[in-house]
Amino acid sequence: MSYNRGGFHPHIGSIIHTRDTIQNTLYVLKNYKEALLQMEGIFSLLKEDDYKQELREEIENEYEHLIDIKGINQYNSRIKAKRRKYRQWFRDINKILWDKGYLDNSKYGVQTKQDTTFTDVKPWTEPE
Repeated sequence: MSYNRGGFHPHIGSIIHTRDTIQNTLYVLKNYKEALLQMEGIFSLLKEDDYKQELREEIENEYEHLIDIKGINQYNSRIKAKRRKYRQWFRDINKILWDKGYLDNSKYGVQTKQDTTFTDVKPWTEPE
């Protein structure tokens, strides 16, 4: 990754935060339904051309399927059968982030004063 002196672009921070949240939910908390929902959410931070719609649809369909399950035994059986697939989807998302440059400052162009939320940026003056 190439970092400029000012750190990294704010969009990269949002993506990293979301990715880390998915990883924690998937591997530490083992809340697979919530992890699927978060995986759906990370697609909102990506350009549609940068990922396969089939991946997003698979994740969405699996989440919807888990919501529809009524019994705890059926739910646990589904999770047990599909958790390797959930982890694979997370790795696929990470691959997209790396391959499409979402974690590299050069993807976002040069940051200028116009990128800030302040419209009138006054020059710094030393206090008297």
